Amino acid sequence: PYSESLKAAGNFTPAFDMQLDIYKKMFADLKEGISGFDAGLKMQGDIMYAGDPAKWKKLANTLRMQLALRLSKRYPAPGGLAATEFAAAAADPAGFIATNADNFTLNYPGGAAYRHPWYDIYDGRSDYAISKTLTDILSNMGDARRNAYGSTGAAFPYGLKREDAIKEPLSYAKVLADSKRDQASPVVVISAASSLLAVAEGLERGWATATVSPAYTSAKTAYEDGIKASFDQWGIAGGAAYSVSGP
Repeated sequence: PYSESLKAAGNFTPAFDMQLDIYKKMFADLKEGISGFDAGLKMQGDIMYAGDPAKWKKLANTLRMQLALRLSKRYPAPGGLAATEFAAAAADPAGFIATNADNFTLNYPGGAAYRHPWYDIYDGRSDYAISKTLTDILSNMGDARRNAYGSTGAAFPYGLKREDAIKEPLSYAKVLADSKRDQASPVVVISAASSLLAVAEGLERGWATATVSPAYTSAKTAYEDGIKASFDQWGIAGGAAYSVSGP
């Protein structure tokens, strides 16, 4: 349900919408949201962007590009619905998320009520572990982000049952480094890395020839900047060298 949702007592049985209609409505809602910030009052109680409308606009344009890419197999051609929506977002003067300072981030204060979700997962149990499939790929590519994605220790092999993890829970590496899942650690919901990689894919598909703010004309440049942004987000050095070195 989308078009008939959130009506409470006005409609307790909202109809299901077609997926395409939902996407079209989300595009429209995001564009309406951007325009709604113009000349409006500053938001109060905004725990994500502290009432900064410029950052909310960048988030909306980033989501527009990412939604367009979700339609890439249904509308792959330049000039199709996905391409036109992507190009419009990329050309919006409000820009998109391109630096970690604009990441859509939830900052947990810690304490009894509001803690990082992975802190709570490991508070009393330890049978979750980082996957060996992931760590093998990172290791083979010389990707140091392994040090942020999981704690030290052996990764959990594919195919083992939960009982195996329970038998020897302390021998397996946990999801996220210890410093990344403290009770007051932040959670990045939408990142500059994911935004810039979306820009790179849209340019590579020919859906747009350039973006506006910031300006990109090369998928390669956007792709490399996305990798560097990811390394920086996780506090790992060497992103610039890694992005141009290849596996």
